[in-house]
This record gives sequence, C-alpha cells and structure tokens, in this order.
Amino acid sequence: MKARVSLLVCLAMLLSLFPSPRHARAADTQYDIATAGILPESCGHGQTFVPYIQYRNSHTPVRITVASAYVTGTGFSAPAWTASADIGFGLAVAVYFQPFRVKADASASGDTLNVTMTAKVQPLDPFTLQPAGPSYMLTERTATLTVAHQTAQYVSVDGATHAARCICGRDVGEAAPHEWDAGILDKTGPYPSGCPDMVRIFTCVLCGATKTENAMLQHWVSAWSYDSDNCHHGRCFRCGILLREACENYPVVTLPTCTEGGFTALHCLKCYFSTVIEHTPPAGHMWGSWFPNGDGTHRQSCMVTSHTQTEPCAYMDAVTPPACTAPGFTAHACGLCGDSFTDTPTAATGHTWGAWAANGDGTHTRACLTEPAHTETASCAYADTVTPPTCTAGGYTTHACADCGQSHPDGDIKPLGHDWQEWAANHDGTHARACGNDRGHAESGSCQYADSPTPPTCTEGGYTIHTCFLCGYYYAD
Repeated sequence: MKARVSLLVCLAMLLSLFPSPRHARAADTQYDIATAGILPESCGHGQTFVPYIQYRNSHTPVRITVASAYVTGTGFSAPAWTASADIGFGLAVAVYFQPFRVKADASASGDTLNVTMTAKVQPLDPFTLQPAGPSYMLTERTATLTVAHQTAQYVSVDGATHAARCICGRDVGEAAPHEWDAGILDKTGPYPSGCPDMVRIFTCVLCGATKTENAMLQHWVSAWSYDSDNCHHGRCFRCGILLREACENYPVVTLPTCTEGGFTALHCLKCYFSTVIEHTPPAGHMWGSWFPNGDGTHRQSCMVTSHTQTEPCAYMDAVTPPACTAPGFTAHACGLCGDSFTDTPTAATGHTWGAWAANGDGTHTRACLTEPAHTETASCAYADTVTPPTCTAGGYTTHACADCGQSHPDGDIKPLGHDWQEWAANHDGTHARACGNDRGHAESGSCQYADSPTPPTCTEGGYTIHTCFLCGYYYAD
C-alpha cells in the first residue's frame, strides 16, 4: 500500500505541471471502460465471479467506483455489490474488483450470465489524493459468461451406477454404470472350504464404490505327492488346505525297438507317478536295401532304428569271351547291392574272313566267320580275257574277278563270216570245200555238171563229157 501511495505521489507531482482536472471536463471522453469481463472461479451455479474493467487514464489520478453491477439471465440473481480502485494517470491497467456471488438454478446450465458494469470516475488531487472536482460516469460495459457445470467428483447412486457431481454441489447428467477395476482378492476369510469360498473386492475407479463377488478360484497346489491306491496329496498354496485326490492318469505308450521291448504306462498329470500296465516284445530289425561300400562289402540299415550290418558281397561271375575286335573279360556282380567289377581280360581274336560274295555292282563283300555281323566290302579286281570273233560268232572281252567269280563281257566284235576255199572233187560225184578262217568248217555237195556231147565220126563213136563247173571233175559216157 505504501508503494502505491508513493507511486501516486510521484505521479501527482508530475500532474502539477498540467491543468487542474476541474478545468479539464472537456477531456472526459478520454476516460472510458475499454474492456469489461468476468473471471469464473467455479461453474457458475451459486459460486463466485471476479469482474474487472480495463481502464485508460492519461491525465490525473482517479478513483473508479463501480456504480452498478447487475446480472441478467434466466434463473440468476445477485446481491447489491460495489467496488472501487484508485488509478494513477498515464496508465492503462486492468482493475480487478472483489468477488461476488451469483445464484443460479441447475436448469440454467448452458445459459449465459450477463454482468453489466457502469463506473463513476472521481478525479483526485495528486498531492492529497482527495476528490478534486466533479465526478462523471463512464460508458457501460457488459461481460458475458456461459454457465456450465464443472465436474468435481463422481458419487455412487446405487450398486450399479454413479453420477457426476459439480463443484457447486449438484448432480449433473444421467447416471452411468460403475467402472470397476480388476479387483483385489480378499484373503481375510474365514473360508471353510478354502479357495472356492474366497471373494474378490472390486472398486469403481471414478466414485470409489465397491462390490464383492466370489472369486471362482480353484485350489492351487504347487506340488502333488503320490501316496498309495492311485492317489496323491498336496497342500493348496493359496489357502493352505491339505487335499487328497485320485491320480489323473493318461496312457503313455513307449514303442518297442528292434532289440528292446516296449510298454504302456499310466502317467499322472499332477504327481508324475507312472505305473507300467502292459509290455510288448522287441519288434526285431526291419532291414532296408543293401548298399555297396566299394570295398567288396555291402551294408543295410534298419528302418526302425539306426542299427546297421555289413557283409561281403555275393558276386555272380559272367564270362564274356573275346570277339573279333573286343577283348574278353569276366564280370563279377553282386545280386544284392548291385556292386560290380571286371577282371581276367583276354585279347580280341581278330576277324576270320569267309569267301567274297559278288554284290552285282562291281563290288564284293565278305563276312567274319566268328561274328557274321562284321563284314567288309571292296571293289572287284577284274582280269580281262579276249575271245576273238569266228566265222559264225562275234568276239568279245570277258572281265572276271578272281576273288568272287563275278564276270561280265563287253566290247562285242562282229562274226568274221566263212572264207570258203575252192571246191575239190571227191571223185564220187561230189565235191567239198573248207573255210579258210576255220578249217573245221567244211561243206560238200553233188557236182553240178555241164554236158559237152561229141558226136560220132566215121571211125569213132560219139560220146558225152559231163564236167562239174564248180570242182572241174568230169567223166564221159
């Protein structure tokens, strides 16, 4: 307060340099409520508000008194209310006045609260801060606030619902279901049957209401121990009760292996005690196929277990004799695993060729007597024989292959024809002649006479001479 007075005194000294406010009435228009407002301190239903004005002052210290502050709005009422404040010159400040209460019905939520303020300005002497000159009224300003509840807490209505309660004390809105938490297990008891009787307490996270429900718990035994008669016992970890019950058995079958027998046992899911009820004999090996080892042995594996066995290969021998071009050998093959190898090689025999046979096209072919499928073909080697022409037959050249006997003639020469010699008398009324080309060729025929008669004379008789005009033979008669 002293600081405010000091400030106002300093300001008053400065104002002494300016005209007195008594003579400054023409400047009243410079004083005005620039802004008015309401600051809610609660929801607006029967609670307090802080009105304020924003004032501009540039001449002299003044005292502002709220001449009237009245409330308008459905369901609102307010008591008489005044407030004042001193403001130095040259300042533009917000002046907050003392709070006042306004009552409103619960049904007014959402309505508007209007506070209209009219301020009276009283100029002050800067030295004494006493009224100096007439006062005047400032322009009215109206501040508006929308009334709304402000939820402060939730209160339980019944076992199923709760309602929101405003800071003004009224319940607002409709009842809503409780929002229960996960609950807390109550172990205080007493619980004669242990876990099945325990309850869980649930708390509403908004209003704090509680409810109790059976926890629906089963006994929790951490370790069961077998005792006798297919039963086991154990103590509940949660409630401490000692329990005894029949074992919960299920069959466990252990299959037999090749060499070991199997069995069926009843195994308890809780105490893990097992009782064998049935034995099965070993299954024996189920051998798979033989596979070669590459060293003259083979092996086979059991298809049930990892057992294996190894034995020497059982080879079967097959002799392949040598051929004309391929060597012979002995093959050894195992009929179980398929492993095989060869040994005892023999040299190829080479070809044993048969006779050449003509192909009729100037070639001849021969086959191997050992392997008839092996053949070779070559051109014929011809030798030429000339047959000269005779009187009646033509001449030619014969080409003959000495290997296969194939031959063919060519170069035909016409026959020479007969070269007949002179006829010679046979003195028997015939004559003959021979061919000059071939003395073996001869022909004969009767003489062909020409008669030459000689008439008789006086002393001699007449006669006829018959002369062959071909051979010259003659006779007379």
